[in-house]
Amino acid sequence: MKKKITIWTVVLLIIGSIVYLSIYFFLSPSHNLQGIYLVPQDAIYIIETDEPVESWLTIRSSKIWTHLEGNQFFATLTESINSLDTLIQENKMLISILGSREVYISAHMTKSNDYDFLYVVDLQRVSKLSPLKTYIESLTSEGFKTTFRKYEEQEIIELLDLETRETLYMSFLNNQLVISYTHTLVEASIREMNAPIIGRDLQFLDVSKKVDYSDMFRLYINYNYLDDYLSIYSEDEENYGKYLSDVLRYSALSVETTDDDKISMEGFTSINNNENSYVKALLESGKGSLDILNVAPLRTGFYLGIGFNNFRGFIENFENVYKKEEADYNEYMQNMDRVERFLDIDLQKNFFDWIDDELAFIQTQPGKLGKDNEFLVVLKAKDGDDATKNLDFISEQIRKKTPVKFRQLDYGGYQIKYLSVKGLFKLILGKLFSKLEKPYYTVIDKYVIFSNHPQTIKSIIDDYNAKNTLSNSENFNKFLKNFDSKSNVFAYVQTPVMFENLKGMVNPETWTDIRKNKDYINCFSDLGFQISNDGDLFSSKFFVQFQDLSEVKALEEELAATVKPFDINELDSIMQLTLLEKDDELVIEEISPDDLDAKKYQEYFDNGNLKVEVALKNGLKNGTYREYFEKGSIKIKGKYKNDVMDGIWKIYDEKGNVMERKRYRNGKEL
Repeated sequence: MKKKITIWTVVLLIIGSIVYLSIYFFLSPSHNLQGIYLVPQDAIYIIETDEPVESWLTIRSSKIWTHLEGNQFFATLTESINSLDTLIQENKMLISILGSREVYISAHMTKSNDYDFLYVVDLQRVSKLSPLKTYIESLTSEGFKTTFRKYEEQEIIELLDLETRETLYMSFLNNQLVISYTHTLVEASIREMNAPIIGRDLQFLDVSKKVDYSDMFRLYINYNYLDDYLSIYSEDEENYGKYLSDVLRYSALSVETTDDDKISMEGFTSINNNENSYVKALLESGKGSLDILNVAPLRTGFYLGIGFNNFRGFIENFENVYKKEEADYNEYMQNMDRVERFLDIDLQKNFFDWIDDELAFIQTQPGKLGKDNEFLVVLKAKDGDDATKNLDFISEQIRKKTPVKFRQLDYGGYQIKYLSVKGLFKLILGKLFSKLEKPYYTVIDKYVIFSNHPQTIKSIIDDYNAKNTLSNSENFNKFLKNFDSKSNVFAYVQTPVMFENLKGMVNPETWTDIRKNKDYINCFSDLGFQISNDGDLFSSKFFVQFQDLSEVKALEEELAATVKPFDINELDSIMQLTLLEKDDELVIEEISPDDLDAKKYQEYFDNGNLKVEVALKNGLKNGTYREYFEKGSIKIKGKYKNDVMDGIWKIYDEKGNVMERKRYRNGKEL
């Protein structure tokens, strides 16, 4: 890290001396070249500033920097930058001569697991100063070895540090000075000069020309290469980084620090017009509210809200996007048709039409489960009673089609129910809903809350009744004021809650560093991101809230007080919502294959032994069914015909003895 920071000392020495000497000259370049034209196309992100020194002094005096400066993890970083700060403080005359000039800093992958920076500095009038080599040699004569070489008719100057054996590479390209510790980046910049990519990309220009240039600096994100960068730190099994790279193109954000210890970023984001996605559908679907925050618990770690004018319109736009890819569209419509035919329901009427203008994914701190993080999907309904009526109808259709036995549970003034269709949400709404498999649900006011476990639903009811929700948090409401009341996407991270979750999201090396610096990371307590459709672009806002460690500790204690431990005595109430097996009735657990074209469905015990196997036809049970004990012996054997029991069924004990025989016809016992 040190080598990537000390470059500023070298840059200031070179530029400062050249500017100082240029007082005696009145030379100017024959033509100016924009710095962005020298940034190679594979930049992951780009920082641009017109006031590099002033911006640094603002950062240096902030409470956030003071916090980082005292952390061992940032010791090397702060040591190197402090040397730059000393240079600035002791050479104020030089700095005043240096004045305002445009600087670009871009990050690029240099290996599969590493990256480096390229610096582009506009020298303005001094770039034509003739004896540059002499000045550079005089500046670096002590402790450096200077060599020169040609690359595509441009000169590259190499400064070898005789102590560290690191080489700094630079090249003067018209009015711009290009610098890096990686020679391939300087060479890529030279090539870029002749055929600029980013600087002439219309989608980059669309967002960059609309961003505010009055703040400290601008941050540009190039999503084409973001997933490669994230792979250095994260083991992204869900491939969300690749998803962002596919659907988005560029973000241009104006960055500023505020008096109340926030980092604010506001600007615009462009999308990939060639990609079929939720994002394109959202762009055409208007904005939605943030009302689901009324039921999001105070112990929310991650919140992702998606908004639209109305859900039916969003689905229609989503389908129109899919139509451009015939194979994907046909598969989607076939899935919809299979669900409707199997359950004899109308998804538009019984599901889509009662949903209002938003839905949300929520990941919370573990509550009554006492272990894994709890996951929720919340749909805002136009009317809670209408949503309940339609979901009850779907449940009744499931009951008619399967032998599943379940009943509702009354808890805390609300009813918890079970919608037993594995993968229904993923089937009709895509990958974003893949975590919701066999959902339990409840309806609170106009919010329909789904989860894979009834204890999670209970925890949400407890939090709501106790008013332990984000909407009742003074700290959160103060942070929320930075955002608009309506948008397409609103994401929120409460860092102290999400901290332990990071272990499963990053690689072991990164987690070791993160774990050592928990207190310093948790002080960035709230992170929020919002995008809203604005013509062909998304306006974008990103805020980071910094708090003192004492404030963070108080928040952690407050959150801990809202978490109730898992009560083993409540297991009986959980079982009321799962399958029941009566002495006089053979109950087979419902199976829901992920692949409706599969010819066979199988489940296994944790020890690897086969638990269930059954033949399938068009996603329905049709043929021999076998169920086994955990040690491997047969437990139940029979046949299905068109998804209902048919013929002789036998029940065995663990020794293989037939305990009972039952005869069925069209699903009814004879």
